[in-house]
Amino acid sequence: MNATESMAEAYFRIVKKCFTSSDVKVDGGLGRQFDLLAISPHTGEQFHIEVSVKHCAGFNYTLDELMKKADRKFFGAPKLPGQKNCLEAIKEAYKSVGFDFNHVTRVWIPWIINDDSSVESVNVSFAGLARRYGIRKPKFELILFRDRLLPELMQSIGKSDYNDSVIRTLSLISISQKQKSARASRSLARE
Repeated sequence: MNATESMAEAYFRIVKKCFTSSDVKVDGGLGRQFDLLAISPHTGEQFHIEVSVKHCAGFNYTLDELMKKADRKFFGAPKLPGQKNCLEAIKEAYKSVGFDFNHVTRVWIPWIINDDSSVESVNVSFAGLARRYGIRKPKFELILFRDRLLPELMQSIGKSDYNDSVIRTLSLISISQKQKSARASRSLARE
């Protein structure tokens, strides 16, 4: 699990209060694995989360690129011509952990999306994609890493002492920002 996947796991565990399992292998899936699976013990909602964060200047997915990646990650579409579709292997992987293919909320986490796309246009396009695979009521959530996941996670972390080095680092950054802000406010009040 890389650092951004670790933060996504912490987001679902700490912010959304889910149980999580990372890097779940898909047997017969040509080397595929799910970045993260999560389940809410409160609602029973099941999540399949894929993280694709690249933050270099000017990089973000177009709607077409995002749908092609979602088709591969969530529905097993082949990456290259001549490769087999892994949909049945994905269904079996879901089943092996008690997930229902038709009721899983699929979550995509990019840094940001192309300015020409909106979250709503992504949701509409994803619903159309999912219906091609027989899902009558598709559930999809686009979580922008920069604009939603990171701020919500940092707010939820607070000043707890975490053993996870990535989350501990975020905790230290969060506390540092709060302390600097408080110091700046005190300086302004004295002036």
